[in-house]
Amino acid sequence: MATPKPTLKIKSLYPKFFTVIFGLMFILSACEGYVDYTGTIYDEQTREPLDSVQCVIVNFKRDNYYTYSDSIGVYYVSTPLVGCVPNCGKYDVEFSKQGYKTQIVKAPTDIYMEKE
Repeated sequence: MATPKPTLKIKSLYPKFFTVIFGLMFILSACEGYVDYTGTIYDEQTREPLDSVQCVIVNFKRDNYYTYSDSIGVYYVSTPLVGCVPNCGKYDVEFSKQGYKTQIVKAPTDIYMEKE
């Protein structure tokens, strides 16, 4: 009668190992988030909406995350995924247009731009 070979417990660790690894990957990827701001940009004197105002979140200026206000002055700007959930911070947004003073506003909504 042949003696049975001892079996290794390694095979039983593989499912647990992969479950833990995939679980950690899921949890870490769920922590990604972004911050976005939207509003309308107006001329301070006339109160008319301003189009083509360049908008950028200052922290991501070097990454070319620029947007522009549309024909009725509405802008939308957001960060890339920044891993901030649930406590995303407030960012400074820079607004600039030729003939107007550049403004940097923290967590903006509606903006009134002053002529130079």
